[in-house]
This record gives sequence, structure tokens and C-alpha cells, in this order.
Amino acid sequence: MRYVYKYSEDQKFIAGGDIKKHLANCGGFICFAATLGAEVDLKIRELEIMDIAEAYNYDVWASGELEKQKAAAELLIKEKFPGKFLTPAFSPGYGDYPIELNYEICAFLQTQKTIGVSVTEDFLLIPRKSVTGVIGASDVPVTGRFATCAACALREKCGYGKENLCLRFPNTPKKKLTS
Repeated sequence: MRYVYKYSEDQKFIAGGDIKKHLANCGGFICFAATLGAEVDLKIRELEIMDIAEAYNYDVWASGELEKQKAAAELLIKEKFPGKFLTPAFSPGYGDYPIELNYEICAFLQTQKTIGVSVTEDFLLIPRKSVTGVIGASDVPVTGRFATCAACALREKCGYGKENLCLRFPNTPKKKLTS
């Protein structure tokens, strides 16, 4: 996985009530982007031609791997900011945090040059197994409302949260799937 990050205090990255609550008492934040790379997209496309079920399984694996690698990158980023109290990551598309912020974050981080991530006109990331977000940074313990299904503005409409299957918020308990 490749990732890039940079500290900012620029409010252009902050839009929507959820992110403001998440970053409460943070003087700044770290913008980040991470990707598994174009090779994963290519592998999914190759598998779609040969075996759609295998392509689906690989796609699901890649989504989980991206989340796992993002968590590892967050730990590495945390090491670069000793003495700071950091929030968990919060990404465009969570709650009411506009997906349009993918463009601003990627432009700020120069992701096309640094890690090969670009943004479509619909603000989706290419390669598909890529993510952007912000991590709040404070000199005092953070007290913001963190990203959980219970705190999400979409909790009443979201089928994943209602079924306790949310994949967005890693600290949300998951329903055990039975086969």
C-alpha cells in the first residue's frame, strides 16, 4: 500500500456538521490518502472476465485489506506527531462529510504524482481501492464525537447500521454472519 499525508489548518477541508463535531478542539488535522494501487483494479477486471464469483471475492478481500492497511498507516502517521492527541480518521462520504472533498484533499496532497490516485468528475477515487480522509490533531485530549454508527447523521436511513453490519466504522460491533 502507498500513502501520503500532510498537516493542515485550512478550513476548506472542513464541511458538514459531522466533521466539525469529530474535530472539536483540534487546532489542525492531517489530510491523508492511501491506495492499494492500480494493480488491484487490474486483477479484479481480469477475474471478472474469467470468474465473476472469484472477482467478487477478491474485491471484498481488497476492501478489507484497504481498511486494514489504512489502520496501519494511521498508526505510522501517529508516530510522526508525538505529543499530539489524534482522532480516528474521518473520510469524505462518512455522515454528511461531502464526497466532493476527495478532490480538495487529493489536490492538496498531489496524490496523482505521489501515489497514483486521481479523482473522477463524480469525486470517486481511482484506483477504486483508495481512500482519503482527515485525522484531527490537538495539544489536549480530543473530545469530539467520533465516527460510529450511533453518531452518524445517516443512522436512521442506513441499512448497514440498522442490521449492525456497518463496515465504515471499525469500532462498531458487527453482527456475526452465519452460513
